[in-house]
Amino acid sequence: MKKFFKWFGIVFGTLVLAIGVFLVGMRFTEANRDIYRRSI
Repeated sequence: MKKFFKWFGIVFGTLVLAIGVFLVGMRFTEANRDIYRRSI
């Protein structure tokens, strides 16, 4: 059972990290797009 919780923790942590990176990346690209539009 302990092994299952460890495995679940690793998978859950990886998913949360991936979603976090994705959201930050999306926000970052949107901000860059706005800066790009203003510079033209």
